[in-house]
Amino acid sequence: MSAKPTYDEALQFMADAVLYQRIDLTGPWQGWKIRGQYLVSPEKDRVPMRELVGLLIHYRGKFGHHRPRATPVQAESNVIPFAPAAVAQLQARQRVA
Repeated sequence: MSAKPTYDEALQFMADAVLYQRIDLTGPWQGWKIRGQYLVSPEKDRVPMRELVGLLIHYRGKFGHHRPRATPVQAESNVIPFAPAAVAQLQARQRVA
């Protein structure tokens, strides 16, 4: 397909993707294809969808979720963490002077 597909090319692409579930992947997945319920490798190995789901469930059970958990937002404080030490140092300097 060209950079800007014609109407017929776009129609054929949508028919392949939606009706026939034939999708050729690009980028880092170049050479891989989706054919119905199968992910097909460049070497023509067919991996069924249920096997991919099983691998994902196993991976998450063994290694945990792949995304970091969101940390709760804490209310901002106007107190500077080093302020008590800085105040003590300034007071000590004023006593000496």
